[in-house]
Amino acid sequence: MLGRDPALSNKSTLLQQRLIAGPREREVSCVTAHWINPSTLERESAALACRRLKGKYTFDVLARQMYSIYLDYSIQNKIVCTTMDNGKERENEDDNDEEFIELTSLLEGDDYSTEIILLPHHRCACHTLHLIATKDAEKAMINARYKQIFRSTLAKCYKLWAKQNQSTQAADKIKDMLGAYLKTPVVTRWNSLYDAMLQINNHITHVPDSINTCMDFCALPRFTDAERVYKRVMCPLSTALDILQGEKGMYMGYLLPVLYSLKDKLDAQIMKSLIYCKPLVQVLLEGIEYRQSIWWKKELVLASCVHPRFKLAWLKVSEKREQAENWVYEEIPSPNPKMLTSGAADLEYNDFFCLTFNADVHTKTPHE
Repeated sequence: MLGRDPALSNKSTLLQQRLIAGPREREVSCVTAHWINPSTLERESAALACRRLKGKYTFDVLARQMYSIYLDYSIQNKIVCTTMDNGKERENEDDNDEEFIELTSLLEGDDYSTEIILLPHHRCACHTLHLIATKDAEKAMINARYKQIFRSTLAKCYKLWAKQNQSTQAADKIKDMLGAYLKTPVVTRWNSLYDAMLQINNHITHVPDSINTCMDFCALPRFTDAERVYKRVMCPLSTALDILQGEKGMYMGYLLPVLYSLKDKLDAQIMKSLIYCKPLVQVLLEGIEYRQSIWWKKELVLASCVHPRFKLAWLKVSEKREQAENWVYEEIPSPNPKMLTSGAADLEYNDFFCLTFNADVHTKTPHE
């Protein structure tokens, strides 16, 4: 048990749970709590538990363990919702077959004891974007030209990373020429792959002779201009993940503006004269469209509309904008004038958001 907070039971809390694979297929369940400090309006967090899951990983095992944690902290009546990875893959030591544990389906089962009460579950948006960047992006491989460019780019990157990790001479040469070692990706997170590729791309842009020297030293073919397009196309998706995975200043109100701005930026990519990566942009947009219904929920819309940085500026579709306004007026029939100004807005990632107007502009109330 980690960091018991005696005041936690007095706060409205959101729980986050992850399954982590340990030695010999031992699964560990990690639970963290997040809440808003009523005095500072800042998000605060605490680690609640890190426990091994025993037996078969079914809905009743997960539900009982989660509920026992609720009782330990007396927060069973304070939890707003629970968020977790939709699933994680485990590799069998014997035959390399992949087994997927779908936590969402387990916890949404109808057979667990009525004595265990689990609050509403929200799918992890970051995990969903990770699926779009990996599983959905694979569909673009049916285009031969894109497939050739992508595999060629990725192969060169992985060979360069392998040379750095396996050869001290290559690693020393890379550090001497580039001023630092290259980042290497983490297998379970696509965003780390993008960041590692972005670092190489930045070296190609700013110090092409140095990266070419490294490639020559490692006996690898140099990167071509066509192989750099992937970074530009995937940049909005990577930025969206960076925003949503932020440690500080991240609230539920950011989710929908981030997702809608991501879609707008990918739509803008379609308008450009892409030669190789247009199929990639198309499958990314299809993946977002397919999952959009998951995110259009009243509580998420309200969280974005009452956030002073966004208000209604992130909505362009008139029907949805009207529905969002009605939901706000239902909850706040007579807004406080002080709520119409945002104060010192957080300017980080301002270039990412696609807002229809300045969020500080006064919008009419139903009484005007």
